[in-house]
Order: sequence, then C-alpha cells, then structure tokens
Amino acid sequence: MKSNDARVEVARLKTRVAALEQLLEVHEQAVIGQVGRIEAALQQIDGQSKALRAVFESTATETGDDFFRSLVASLASTLGVRWAFVGEVIGNRPGHVRTLALWMDGGLGENFEYALAGTPCEYVITDQRMRFFPRGVQQLFPTDRILSDLGVESYLAFPLFSDAREAMGLVGVMHDAPMSEDSHAQSLLGIYAARVGAELRRLRVVQALQENEEKYHRLFSKAMDAVMLFDVETYQIFDVNDAAIRIYGYSRDEFLRSKILELSAEPDKTAAAIQQAMKVGGAYIPLRRYKKKDGTVFPVEISAGPFIWKGRPVMCAVFRDITERKRAEEALRESNARLRAILDYSPAMVFLKDTEGQYLLSNRQFEQTFHLTHEAIVGKTDHDLFPLEQAAAFSANDRKVLQAGVPMEFEEIAAHDDGPHTSIVVKFPLYNEQGEIYAIGGIATDITERKSLEAQLRQSQKMEAVGRLAGGVAHDFNNLLTVIIGYSDLLLRHLGHGDPSRKHAEEIKKAGDRAADLTGQLLAFSRRQVIQPRVLDLNGLVTNLVEMLRRLIGEDIHLVTTLQTGPCPVKTDPGQLEQVLMNLAVNARDAMPEGGTLTIETASVQGEIVARLGQADLAPGFHVRLTVCDTGGGMDADTKAHIFEPFFTTKGQGKGTGLGLAMVYGIIAQSGGVVTVDSAPGQGAAFTIYLPQASGAVEAAGETGQPVNRASRSETILLVEDDPVVRTFVRNLLLEWGCHVMEAAGGEEALRRAVQYQGPIHLLLTDVIMPGMNGRQLAEQIRAVRPDTKTLFMSGYTDDLVLRRELQDMGVDFLQKPFASAALQRKVWAVLDAPGAWGWNER
Repeated sequence: MKSNDARVEVARLKTRVAALEQLLEVHEQAVIGQVGRIEAALQQIDGQSKALRAVFESTATETGDDFFRSLVASLASTLGVRWAFVGEVIGNRPGHVRTLALWMDGGLGENFEYALAGTPCEYVITDQRMRFFPRGVQQLFPTDRILSDLGVESYLAFPLFSDAREAMGLVGVMHDAPMSEDSHAQSLLGIYAARVGAELRRLRVVQALQENEEKYHRLFSKAMDAVMLFDVETYQIFDVNDAAIRIYGYSRDEFLRSKILELSAEPDKTAAAIQQAMKVGGAYIPLRRYKKKDGTVFPVEISAGPFIWKGRPVMCAVFRDITERKRAEEALRESNARLRAILDYSPAMVFLKDTEGQYLLSNRQFEQTFHLTHEAIVGKTDHDLFPLEQAAAFSANDRKVLQAGVPMEFEEIAAHDDGPHTSIVVKFPLYNEQGEIYAIGGIATDITERKSLEAQLRQSQKMEAVGRLAGGVAHDFNNLLTVIIGYSDLLLRHLGHGDPSRKHAEEIKKAGDRAADLTGQLLAFSRRQVIQPRVLDLNGLVTNLVEMLRRLIGEDIHLVTTLQTGPCPVKTDPGQLEQVLMNLAVNARDAMPEGGTLTIETASVQGEIVARLGQADLAPGFHVRLTVCDTGGGMDADTKAHIFEPFFTTKGQGKGTGLGLAMVYGIIAQSGGVVTVDSAPGQGAAFTIYLPQASGAVEAAGETGQPVNRASRSETILLVEDDPVVRTFVRNLLLEWGCHVMEAAGGEEALRRAVQYQGPIHLLLTDVIMPGMNGRQLAEQIRAVRPDTKTLFMSGYTDDLVLRRELQDMGVDFLQKPFASAALQRKVWAVLDAPGAWGWNER
C-alpha cells in the first residue's frame, strides 16, 4: 500500500517538474525577446542621437540664412529625402509662405513664395501641429501643383511658433517614395523644429530692433525742430540733432559739454518746468526764452517727455523756434483795423472770450445771426445771451480748451429764427508773452445744410443695402414661382371645369400670382429689374389713369389734377410709372377713411433749383416734378424716416405688405429720379417725384395682351437656363408646342452645342444671369457664328448694373420671370415672327 502511494507521489512530482521546466523555457524566450527589443530601441536611439549630432554639428556655429541652408542640407542627408525646407508665414500676405531655405535634388534651391490653400502646409499652420503623410500625399492634396510637379509621395512637417504661440512658419521634408512610419524621422524633425523656431524668433527680434533704431535715428536726426536729450538730475546734455546745431549755433561737442539750463534765458522757470514734467510724465510749454551761441534770445515752444535710459531719468525735449510766429503776432496786433474789416465780411461767425467766458470781440456775422449788437455782446457771457442749456454747452467746451491748452473742434447747436442750427466751431487758446492763456477765440461755420445732406446719403446707402438683400431674395423666389405658376397653368389646361381637382389648381395659381406680385415689388424696390423704358408724356399717362384712379379711391374722395400746360416728357417704363401712381393713390385713400381730396400735379423745374431745396442727387438741368397730395392724417418724423423701407407699414395686421412705397422708391430711383415726402401729423402728406426731363419724340404705347396662337410650331430653339427645374419646365412647354429643343445648363455648353449642331437654330432662349458666361455674352458669341439666330432673354433679377443698363439700352426682347405658359408662348411666337435676324437694336 505504501509502495503505491510512493509511486503516485513520484509521478506527481515528475509532472510538476515538467511544468516548471516548460515555464522556465517560456520565461527564457520572453527575456530573450525583451532583450532584443531593448537592443533595437537602443540602436534606434543611437541612430537618432547620431543623426541629431550630425545636424547640430553642421549648424552649431551658423545663424540666419546660413543656419537655415545648412539645416535643410543636413536634414535631407540624415533622413535620406530629396527635399527639405524651412518656410516663414508672410506677415502682410495672410495665407502665404516664403521659403527661407530649400534643399532639392542634392543642392540648394531658389527660394519662392506660395499660397497655403490646398496644401499640406496649410494643415500644419492652421492646426499648429505636426502633420505626417507617409504615402499618397498627392492624392490627398490634388490641387497642390508643387506636389504634382515634383512627384512628391510623402510629407512630414512641424510648425514653428512665435513667442505668442502662434504658427509663424514650418520646417519639413518631402520624398518621392513612402517614408517609414516609425518615429525616427518625426522625433528628429520635432526636436530640431524647436531650434529652428528659436532662430526665426531671434531674427525677428533683431529685425525689429534694427527697424526701431533706424526709425528713431531718422526721426531724431531729420526733425526740423531742435531735439535734445539731457539728464534730468544733472541737466547734462548728451545728444542733440542737426536742427539744434543749426538753430543754436553750437557745435555738437560744445552741446555735449553744456547743461540744458545754460541755454535758457529763464533758467529757474526751465528747471521748474523740467521737474514738473517728470512728475506728470511730460509737458507742453508754449513759450520759453532761450539763448543762441551769439547771445541772441529767442522764443521757443517746448514739448518734453521723460524716460529711463541706462537706469537714469532722462528727458527728450523738442524746441521749436517761434520767433517768426511772435513777429507775426505782433504784426497782427498792429493790423487790428484791417483784421476787423476781414472779420466783419467773413461768412463764418468769429468771436473772442476771456478766460472767464466774457465776450471780448464778435464779428458782424455773429451779431446778425443772433440779432445782437456789438455793445450788447461785449462784456456778457453765454449765460447772459443764450438759453440755459445752450449756454451750458458752450461754456463746457470753453473749459475743455482752457484745460487742454490747444485748439479743439466741436459741434454746437444754437437756436435760430428758423429752428436749431448746427455749427462746426473751432475754439483755440490765445497766449500772452508769459506763456499764459489769456483768451479763447472761436470760428463757427453753419453746417446745418451739410448735416441734412449727410443724413440723406446715409438713408440712401441704407436703402441700397436693403435693396440688394430684397433683390437677392426675390431672384430665388422668381425661379420657384416660374415653375409653380407654369405647372399650375398646365394643370388648369388639362383639368375640365367639372374636375374636383381644378379648384385646387386654381388656388395654387392664385397663390403663385400673389407671390409673383410680392417679388415684383421687391425687385422694383431693389432696382434689379430689367425695365423697358421709353419716352412718354407724363401728362398723358396721368390723364389716361384718371378714371381708373377714381374707381380705385372711391366716391368719397375728390380727385383733382393740375397738369402743366404742354407735354412733360420723361423716359421710364410706363407700366411701372402707372404702378407708382396707383400705389400712391391707394396710400392716400387709406389715409382718408372719412373722405378728402387727392391732388395730382405736374410741372417742369430746373435741377439747380431742386438741389437748393435739398435734393443733391439730382443733376443740373430740367426735371419733371410729379406731386401727389392728400388731406389725410399725415405722419410724424419717425414714420417719415422709415416710410420707404420694405415691409414697413402703419396699417393693421393683414392690411398691407409694406412694399408699396418701397416699390415706388425703387422704380423712381431706377429711372434716375428721387422721391421725397413732406408731412406732419394732421396736415396730410405730399409725395414729390423728380424725374429727368427727356429729349426726343414721345413714343406710342405698344400692343399688349395679344391672343396666343395655339398652332404647332417646328422651329429649333436653343434653351439655356442654369436652374434645372425651370429648364425642365420651359423645355416641356416648348416640346408640347412642337418645337425642337436643344438645352444647356450654361453659356459654355450652349455655345459648344450651337457650333456642333448642323441644322438651323431659329431662337436662342437664355437666362440673363448664369455662372460663368452670362446671357448677354452668350448672345454675342452666338451672333458671331449664327447671325440669323434670334434672341429672347428671360430673367427675374440681375445685380449687375452695367449688364442691366446694356439690356435696357439695346431694346432687347425680354421676358420677366415668373411667367405663365401663355406669356412665354406669346413672347416666343412674337420674336420668331418678327422681321429681322437678330432680335435687338443694332448699336
């Protein structure tokens, strides 16, 4: 029994020994592997150390450009790459880098500048961190021509940081084969990026110091006034400029052996002023007397400021010789009688006060403006002559001049017979021979009219900005509405009167039409429409609208027209001018709910007269004036200030869009005129329109609203429209009418198809505003290759003023978006059937 137990124990021990031997073998292998990895790491570290040593040894004794050139050469050799570079961000050209050193193909390359956009360098600078692309860098940055031209495959670069931790440049390497993704190259380049950054920062500091030294030297040596630097405690002069030598007559060596008080004819006052300047941090001394080498005493004006130099307080003082000025002042006193005559005939108000605010002098313009005699003014203060608030403002400005001791400019408001007037007032101190202020002079120029013109300009600029926004919105909606209105037309044509869906289609059509009216008003306000102006008689247009206006305003409002004898020719779009009159009439009707009188007047006026009335936008020459007056409740000043802004309305919710008067403003402005409003609460409103008087014969109105010819056609039409939805809609209509349609999404494609197509193209139907080549340019190109092809433009908006005027002046065939299918068919047929080949007036 014991024998069996022993055998079992022996077997168990053998098993444990075998397991331990196996464990020891595994552990031994692990130790061997770890030792191998440690040896590999040590080899890598040793390799990096040797590489760094090589780079440092090659650049250790060099700085500046030599350092950068040695660096890129060493980097390229050490890392085994074809290209190495150092670049600096160009301070005055954001987004651009200039190379400081470039190694390529075994030698130094010529430095150049390049844009960061679309390059891997952009990521380094923007992200401010290392970027490594071990392979396929050309595919990652396909627009980088440098990568593709050189055949670069891999890229590694580190940013260089300024003291403010902003990326100021980068150091990098590139190769035409993939780079190893181990950390050897990254570690090496990252370590040395810090050295390169330090050198670049050092160069910038050196450059800044050099620039400051040069700037100081130029300012100091080239100043026209004498400049001296002296020790505040000892008064010893230690530097002077050339002007000091010229003015005082001392040589530079004589100056450097002198003290500043030795040059002063008033040494005690000069010493006190220097110490006071030290306390307050600077001083302006309007008058002191100094001595030249020959003993001549002359007056100077001094500006001085202290600073610390080499641990000692010093002062920089600028001495201006005011001898001639003092002589001029003496001559001025002697010619007081002549000055009095000049002052009295001056259109500006001129006055003089003492330091207590009492008037010493006033000119005739001042006296006449305030209806005061000279005797009533002299000896009085502002509080004796003017209302309390006005006098307080004048006195406060006087105190500012006394405290500053220099001339100052103010805007002051004073009550006049016709209301408050604003003046630009220059107030200035007068000094006696002791350098003390003894009086304040003032010259006031009335700028009330100029302020009014500035307000008009600001309002005009605001309206222009709002107009651009409104026009842009309307443009996008017009393309959508073209499709909505067009397809609703098609639905209505295919739905019978008993079809239950017809009512829905009719509602869609009505909503589209209402939206088209709104966008039309927005475009009219923004002046981005292509209008079709002609010379018309304003009197005739008003006469033709009288009956319609009477029906529009109702029987409880009396309509009166006072028209100038003889024609009032203007050049404008007649339909738009009719819309202006109807909008003004509707506003007048709404302003007179209890009834009243609406008056429409016309007259010819001269632009010079209008300009004197405050309408500076009008050029000289004859203009036609159209005035629409009502006897309604009028409006306050705040309402008048916003009355022409889009979506501004004083009507209740749902009773107005706020676009009527905005449209009036835009239409008149696009026609070269201006519109003003004169109103006050309880006094009605008068809208006055000025339009340039046109020359030439009055043109007859054209035919409109001709019935659509439903007959099928077979002409070939080249349709060009960048909006795919609109293009599809118009193409379907043209195909339905039997036309052969070639379509293009842009001008370049359309021109290519026109050249390649072998058959005739009867009509070019093109949008005006498209990316790349616009409709006007396309039409000219088509004309060159197909002179028999007619053209029809279509657009809902154009922001290009030159293009808009070209289209208007050429008298082209034009279709305004959004349009119904019938309108499109009528216009297309009219252009195709019209005589002639081109479709617009030859110029």
